[in-house]
Amino acid sequence: MKPTYFTIAFLGLLAIILQPVSAGTVPTIAIELRSETTANYETNLEIPRISHLGNRDIQNKINAVFSTDIIDFAQNLTTEAAEYAQDVAVQGWELRPYQILTQVQTNQITTEFISISVLYYQYTGGAHGFTEKRSYNFNLQTGKEIKLADLFPEGTDYQTLINQEIQEQLVKREGLEFVPITEDQPFYLKEGQLVVYY
Repeated sequence: MKPTYFTIAFLGLLAIILQPVSAGTVPTIAIELRSETTANYETNLEIPRISHLGNRDIQNKINAVFSTDIIDFAQNLTTEAAEYAQDVAVQGWELRPYQILTQVQTNQITTEFISISVLYYQYTGGAHGFTEKRSYNFNLQTGKEIKLADLFPEGTDYQTLINQEIQEQLVKREGLEFVPITEDQPFYLKEGQLVVYY
């Protein structure tokens, strides 16, 4: 199923997180590349590394989240690929090597927050591969992950506001069915706007 994206732009909506509170240096994102090819699998991993953040503890904490998620993803699939290779050998089937890759998309970086997405792709021997998009939104002052509720003044019924905007956008798109957002709805921030996706 093709992902569906909705860009939400409410005046003042993102004021809490998007208003600059310091004139610090905007951190940068570098991409660490890790590749490996065996008879059972091929990995091509992009791992984001934030740098030039004033607080090294927060920088290390955020980088650890990226590394852990991506390395765990790859390790789980390489272990599965080894088991698959054994099964294929026993059955006498043709081995189709797994493909495991991640690709980083930088959505927005400011002195206050970072919003990036990582595409996690896996091909496990079937007809087609599978891609999952995971977005990472961090407050760079605290190191905490930004949740949808954090983008709104306390007590705001943000789910209703977002759902209303999605329903308005659906009127303009044919063939899409409305599905209400959840508390842990995937999202990212880009050019000062909130993007939710399914």
